[in-house]
Amino acid sequence: IKDQSSCGGFRDTTTSGTDIGDIYRDMSATTSGLETFETTKGTVNAGSSTSKSVAISTDTDSTVLSVKTESSVNSAGEPQNNTTKIQTSEGGNIKVRLYYPNGTQVRLNESTESGTENPQIEYSETGDTQTYQINDPQPGEWEYQVENTKSNAVDFTAEASGSTQTTLTLITDSQRYTNGSTTDLSAVLTGPNGSISDATVTATIEAPDGTTKDRTLTKESDSSGYDASISVPQTGEYSAAVTVSNDNLEREKNISWPVVSKSS
Repeated sequence: IKDQSSCGGFRDTTTSGTDIGDIYRDMSATTSGLETFETTKGTVNAGSSTSKSVAISTDTDSTVLSVKTESSVNSAGEPQNNTTKIQTSEGGNIKVRLYYPNGTQVRLNESTESGTENPQIEYSETGDTQTYQINDPQPGEWEYQVENTKSNAVDFTAEASGSTQTTLTLITDSQRYTNGSTTDLSAVLTGPNGSISDATVTATIEAPDGTTKDRTLTKESDSSGYDASISVPQTGEYSAAVTVSNDNLEREKNISWPVVSKSS
């Protein structure tokens, strides 16, 4: 099912009468594949570089780091929409380097099957995206560097995700809401030993008109998750980008829900 509109509002009458939209909403927030650890967007000016890091926890089986770049201005300083293909060979314009937690660089090697000197780390380049896949990664802070040797600035988007035993689930208390009501949003963080209660959980809420506000989700002693009540005065689609972090891990996930007019 591509989206809940494909369900056509049908209800599952074979079980408890649960609305298919509710089932889809829960699935969309929990079964999207790999857990997202971190998403970063930025700009690298001409002739400079920027470095970022991502925390890998001990329960992570594999990690994928993808970095996509796009020219933000041309040589005359004018905006442009065309993308720039990443070149990683010597003399290429954009280089993405990966570093182990001990600070040593992961060396590329075109003659190996993995594309690097470490068979556990696979490197690939597709169009304007460079990807490192790390199998059985060493826990700790991995660093990556984006270097721009072009004569104009370059925008980039980096996403780190992985297969892990620690999962983040987002839940709303209903399928849809009427304007002027309140949405109860919960974030449940579960590790190998059960619920994790020592994390910091924040959400950026975007309203239908594009305005945003930040909220902190708090964990009550009798709750299985971190909760926040969100006022929804506008009609349209609301969304929440939720970030979870503590000393050992980082997770990100998005969820959205519709708000209709009271007269609907």
